[in-house]
Amino acid sequence: MQRPRSLRSQTWFVVDGLHDQFSLSVNISPRQFADPDFLDKVEQALTSHAVPAQHLKLELTESSLFHDMDHAIEILEQLRKQGIGIEAVF
Repeated sequence: MQRPRSLRSQTWFVVDGLHDQFSLSVNISPRQFADPDFLDKVEQALTSHAVPAQHLKLELTESSLFHDMDHAIEILEQLRKQGIGIEAVF
């Protein structure tokens, strides 16, 4: 399974101990957000790079959120429970 490229390239985030001071913002495409394995992939990326969930902020476009509102609400609730930040980008 391939990790999101932006998380793969952010190894410095943990290596240099910057995770206490900074957050990591990742732009999520509508296609990625609609993936049935999206939550699992986010969790795996966080675990494999030792990035605390509270230091991750996902940037979602309007089309990601309104394409399937029931799916979006379910995913957003799960992300929020894990402490992952959400930002809507319009």
